[in-house]
Amino acid sequence: MPAKTVVFSNVRKFDGDKFRWISSGEYVQMSGRAGRRGIDERGIWILVVDEKLEPSTAKTMLKGSADCLNREL
Repeated sequence: MPAKTVVFSNVRKFDGDKFRWISSGEYVQMSGRAGRRGIDERGIWILVVDEKLEPSTAKTMLKGSADCLNREL
């Protein structure tokens, strides 16, 4: 569901085993919800980081490519 503003209150996600940084694909998917089609010219996303985030991790998260999809039959 689209929204004008998307706020990331945490950039870690529990994957059923442990907490990990969100992937670039997850970031693209969630931040892409910012901005309502036909209503807003642009969306706003806010990233709140309450722990040390290495610059290389942030760069991979924000500028990386979408996650690969693997087909299984």
